[in-house]
Amino acid sequence: MANNDYRHSLNEAEFQLLYNPTSDANFFGLIIYKENSPSACLHGIIRDNRLEYWEGGIKFSALEDKFSPAEWKKVIKMLKKTLKEEGLTSCSLLNTPQLNHGLWENRVDQNLVYRASINLQLHEEALWGSIRKSYKSLINWGKNNLTLKLFSSKDTEHVDQAIKAFKDFHSFTAGRQTRSDETWNLQREFIKNNDGFIIHSFLEKELVSSLMILHGNENATYSVAVNKRDLMTKGIPVGHWPLYHAALRCKELDLKRLDLGFIDGYKMTDKEANIALFKKGFSTNIDIELTHHYRL
Repeated sequence: MANNDYRHSLNEAEFQLLYNPTSDANFFGLIIYKENSPSACLHGIIRDNRLEYWEGGIKFSALEDKFSPAEWKKVIKMLKKTLKEEGLTSCSLLNTPQLNHGLWENRVDQNLVYRASINLQLHEEALWGSIRKSYKSLINWGKNNLTLKLFSSKDTEHVDQAIKAFKDFHSFTAGRQTRSDETWNLQREFIKNNDGFIIHSFLEKELVSSLMILHGNENATYSVAVNKRDLMTKGIPVGHWPLYHAALRCKELDLKRLDLGFIDGYKMTDKEANIALFKKGFSTNIDIELTHHYRL
């Protein structure tokens, strides 16, 4: 498949397909607009003509109040059309009532996946008590040694610079650019629209950790994170305090839940398993979700 961008118009909803090849899989991103503003950012991985791990900034389920039943029918029609145009033969989607209804005749199988999350309605003392015991000293080390800078819609003049620094740091750490410029631009718009924030962490004035949180009115998602690998190899915990600080920030915003992502699922790699272990150490809940597999 070629590296292309597609844009489709659909009444009040506008869709954009972002596609980036990587060394072992293909990144797939679907951006949903409504009234010229991005409403959700969903990411997946293409393996063997199959779309898997349907996750990202905000899941389809977060949009239930933004789309009417008639619009959902059009959403599903465009989704199927777009996936087929990419040459995909099947997809695995997290359980979403509207998608289930529209794709039910295409369903061939299902399985359970497990996600870690933080219940932000708990008191801060309870959140701290839920942290893995061995992580508490690592968080305190970060609190004492790292300088954190938060970028949000309140700092719109600095968001562009923060996104560029994040993109460059992410590409340097990965050894290549794994996300398109358009993806970063859209995430910037989420933040400027008060739908997310970035935390950059510095050790002796050097950027050593970055993370991005995207959120709706109630739920937030741990969307992207990168840590300086050579420091991690040396056991220097540059990523623990930033994530906990992000959770506290979400709580300040009166959000109810921070989704940390998959901790067990379909065909996890060793890297994904290590990341899952890290995320579980911050979680208060393990959420079980049903994934449906559809033939296109």
